[in-house]
Amino acid sequence: ARAARAVLTGLRRTAATALLLALVPVTAALLVTAGVLCAPVSLATRGPWRPVRMVGFVLLYLLADLAGLVAAAFLWARRLPDGRDRARRRAEDAFALLERLLRSLRRAGERIFGLRVTVTPPPPGASGGAAAPVLVFVRHAGVGDSFLLLQVLLGPAGLRPHTVLKRTLRADPALDVLVGRVPHCFLPAFGRRAEDAIGELAAGLGPGDALVIFPEGGNFT
Repeated sequence: ARAARAVLTGLRRTAATALLLALVPVTAALLVTAGVLCAPVSLATRGPWRPVRMVGFVLLYLLADLAGLVAAAFLWARRLPDGRDRARRRAEDAFALLERLLRSLRRAGERIFGLRVTVTPPPPGASGGAAAPVLVFVRHAGVGDSFLLLQVLLGPAGLRPHTVLKRTLRADPALDVLVGRVPHCFLPAFGRRAEDAIGELAAGLGPGDALVIFPEGGNFT
């Protein structure tokens, strides 16, 4: 069963990466087209260039995903000689890389869309790490909110999120690879109840960890 899962995982990641490589030039072409089509109206009305900004952000997201895959492959190879400690160090590398990628996307959102994020009160790990595991119950507030949350937890809060995610998110190749190297739980959990899978994830929590759950199970709010 493990060998079959490994084969399926390899096939899924290969297909997703191939699709990513195909989407980058297509999106770049769409960006140029959107710029040409929007230029007359936007220049005449001093408009916000909304289609250009949206397509531009999608292109940046795809490029960040591709950069994440390249970096993940390099980090995987670098940890080959680490022996017993390999899994822990790969998890640390994955958390750090995930935070950098999410931070770059957040900064892009701030520049392109005027995004602003305010955390009140300060997150529990901001003053030097949480002394006990933290439970984070999240309500969806729009597209991209889960990525913003994870960036805040990884960055300003200094926590290691153990996240419960929808299995459909494995279609994102970089997210699939990086989340696969850290404690996580994809739902539906094939072959067992969701409660058991989440319980197993929660059992591994320690100081500085955060269990992240979206109780609504979707972008409902």
